[in-house]
Amino acid sequence: MGYAFQLLLFASMVCSALTESAEITSIAVDGNEVVAVLLNLKNSIHDPLNVLDSWDVQNNATFCTWTGIICNDVSTDVLSINLSNKNLSGSISPEIGRLATLQELNLGYNNLSGKVPDELTNCSSLRYLNLTDNSFSGILPFKIWRIPNLETIVLWNNFLEGSVPAEIGLASNLRHLDLGGNQFEGKIPTQIGNLSSLVHITLAGNYFEGSIPISLGKLSCLEWIYLGYNMLNGSIPNEFGLLSNLNHLDLVFNNLTGAIPYSLVNLTKLQYVFLYSNKLSGEIPPSLGNLTLLISLDLSNNSLSGEIPKSIISLKNLQILNLFTNNLIGEIPTSLVDLSSLQVLALWENQLSGIIPPDLGRNSNLTVLDLSSNRLTGSIPLGLCDSGYFYKLILFDNQLSGTIPESLGKCQSLRRVRIQNNSFYGSIPAGIWALPLLYFLELSGNKLTGDLSGLQENAPLDLQVLHLQNNQLSGTIPLELGSLSKLVELDLSENRYSGEIPSHLGNLSQLAVMDLSSNALFGHIPSSLRACKQLVTLKLQSNDLTGEIPPEIATMQALGYLDVSQNQLTGRLPPQLSYNKALNYLNVSYNDFSGPVPVGGVFAVVGNSSIIGNAHLCGNSLLGLKACSDDDDHRIGIAAWLVGIGLAMGVAAALSYYYFRSRRAKASEYMSQKVNFTESSSWCLILYQKGLLLKATEVVETVKEERIVGKGASSAVYKGVMETGEVFAVKKYFVQPPQLSEELHVLGNIHHQNILSPLGACFKSETELLIYKFMANGSLASVLHGFNSDALTWARRAQIAVEIAQALAYLHSSKPQILSGNLTSKNILLDEKFNAHILLKPNSRRANRTSQRSKLANSIHAAPDEADNEKLAKMADVYCFGKVLLELVTGKRPAEICGEHVYMVDQVHKALSESYIKLEQIVDPSLRTGHRQRDEEILQFLRFAALCTKASTSERPTMQDVVEMFTSKVPSITATGLLIKIV
Repeated sequence: MGYAFQLLLFASMVCSALTESAEITSIAVDGNEVVAVLLNLKNSIHDPLNVLDSWDVQNNATFCTWTGIICNDVSTDVLSINLSNKNLSGSISPEIGRLATLQELNLGYNNLSGKVPDELTNCSSLRYLNLTDNSFSGILPFKIWRIPNLETIVLWNNFLEGSVPAEIGLASNLRHLDLGGNQFEGKIPTQIGNLSSLVHITLAGNYFEGSIPISLGKLSCLEWIYLGYNMLNGSIPNEFGLLSNLNHLDLVFNNLTGAIPYSLVNLTKLQYVFLYSNKLSGEIPPSLGNLTLLISLDLSNNSLSGEIPKSIISLKNLQILNLFTNNLIGEIPTSLVDLSSLQVLALWENQLSGIIPPDLGRNSNLTVLDLSSNRLTGSIPLGLCDSGYFYKLILFDNQLSGTIPESLGKCQSLRRVRIQNNSFYGSIPAGIWALPLLYFLELSGNKLTGDLSGLQENAPLDLQVLHLQNNQLSGTIPLELGSLSKLVELDLSENRYSGEIPSHLGNLSQLAVMDLSSNALFGHIPSSLRACKQLVTLKLQSNDLTGEIPPEIATMQALGYLDVSQNQLTGRLPPQLSYNKALNYLNVSYNDFSGPVPVGGVFAVVGNSSIIGNAHLCGNSLLGLKACSDDDDHRIGIAAWLVGIGLAMGVAAALSYYYFRSRRAKASEYMSQKVNFTESSSWCLILYQKGLLLKATEVVETVKEERIVGKGASSAVYKGVMETGEVFAVKKYFVQPPQLSEELHVLGNIHHQNILSPLGACFKSETELLIYKFMANGSLASVLHGFNSDALTWARRAQIAVEIAQALAYLHSSKPQILSGNLTSKNILLDEKFNAHILLKPNSRRANRTSQRSKLANSIHAAPDEADNEKLAKMADVYCFGKVLLELVTGKRPAEICGEHVYMVDQVHKALSESYIKLEQIVDPSLRTGHRQRDEEILQFLRFAALCTKASTSERPTMQDVVEMFTSKVPSITATGLLIKIV
């Protein structure tokens, strides 16, 4: 929340105090006693910046010149002490009570603690008290409400507790009351209604329960009500309609029920109405149109019904209208087009029907339009981008039709378009391919026709996601697709494309998913696709492709899913397919392959349905195939000999013992053509990163006591330096993990900027040394809970959260799926720029393998439902991410108890489920700012964490959902560059 008004108020009251000083009774202490009192105050305070150096009896000047002191010019009585934002700690000395003439005390934005001393109530002249953003605790002295001249009391963001007594009604001159962000409980006393001068009331972020006192309706001077994030129930009092001066009404995140009172329409000075995340029902009062000064109206996440009132046309100053996640019906009022100030219109997840107003955006500065998941018909308005600021269009899951307007192709500010699952037809406007900021384009599930010829003249170089599947697009796949260097997902399936697959697609080095299935493509599968180093999923089924499967494709290190079924492919199945440890799904059915089916690898897990329809295959009786003839056996031997020469020449003997320990593979089967071997003495070195200049001797010589940079119960980490000067890390296990050799090759072939997978391994007999990129800042846990925690600003913590989410989403969508298996801040490492990297350990679970219940299932890190199937295991990763997110926000260690027998997760769930949350109790003190926008960001992260740590797996989002939430629900993150075109 903002406190600029407090500074103005403070200044005005100081001036007022100076001019009215003649009316103040002389103080009960003389000058020497005042010095003694002030020095006692100084002695109770820790002052690391020495801002109180002037508070010294050796100072020849009078105490009225000391820092923060304002005196009466005539009597030298102390009128004001202002030491706000001075990095002070310690406590307030009870001696403060001897300054009977003190009118203003401002100690806000420090780290003072202890109780607010009872003696403070002896300052009978006190008018202004500001203790904002400290760590004061205990019960507030009840006599404080009996100070006769008290006008302002601001206690935001402390640890104060207890109930607010009825005596508050005695503070008849009180104008500004801020008790927000504390631990006050009980009911809001009705006696607040006696404070007839009250202008501002903030009780948000406490444990207040019960109903909102109707007596608040008597406070005719009220301009600001902020009661959000409590446990209030009942209805919004009709008496609020009497608050004719009210400007700001905020009741969010409570359990309020009933209808929105019609009496609110009398509040013609209202500018901000925030009632979201309650249980309100009934219709939106049509007479809200009387509130002509409204700037922001947020009624989202309730159970409101009925239609959006047409009277909204009167809200000429409205900038934000959020009505999403309700039960609204009817049409979107055409009057919205005349709201010239409208910037954000979010009506998603309702039951709205009819058309989108055709002139929407023509007369306003519209930036975001989200009408998804409704029942809308008609077409896309032509003037959405007329303002020049429009950047997000979300219309998916409706019944819209018509063509995609050419005007969208001229919308230079457009970044994200999701209009899938409608009935749009016609061609894609050529101009869309020239939009400079476009990074997400999803047009799937429509009736679009034409080709992609627009790409021939333009290239949206920032495009990351292109989903055009399930349309009627035709023509050839343009070569220019290969120039989209940032493309991560390409889905052109279920269209009518013909021609050959362009070899230029091999230029897409960031591509993870390519789906060209169910088209009319012909020709050979281009071997150039091998250059797509991060390609995980390749779907080419249901085309007219001919020729063989290129061996280069079979050895792609990240490829986990390959479907070439229902084509006209011929030749032998490449033996390399069985050596590819990443591959866990293969379908070659209904082609014309011949000869023996390779043994092992993916062929050990595929069923007959994956090879059926190839009459000339032989050699695997388990798949229902005939035995191969002698000629076939002869050819098998020749093929095996050729592959063996290419893969393991001169090394097989040294590797034999090591690789026979693997469950399914021989030495020659384990290694792909991309793995490099070197040998030093009896040590063998495997490198997964091409071009890495590292020798076995450099690795072995690193394992020395003086080079240890980290040590745990099961392993030690050493820092090494290559001859080239490049730094690397070596991890040595005291006891080798089971199935280490089986896991390493899969992990070594995972490539993502925020995943720290092994660069290689150096082994000798039973000893294994794993090689990683060196992380200069160590683990997230060591920084977050160590001496360097100040380096983790909110921006950096938010960035780390996003990076972890992106990495997990990548792992969960990879083939084979990799599960982090007990993600914690200890296995998230930070490089020299504090970028996050998840450390993939050799026992990270592959989702296609049945895993045993983790031994850590009962630890503080483990999800309560970690179980033996793919979905639950993925949800366990989501749970662990939620725990790390809480750790980033709170700064607390995972096992740290936040209350008696209440863990961090439980506390946040309780807070959110009961519609209150206490930032000062939960959030890391170094992140406290007192600014509403920052608080809202932190609260949003806490909400994400609560979703991820839901007890029921069915209620948790997927990691891709989490990534989407960061984009769609925390827009300030994108604006500040923390999220750069996140998918």
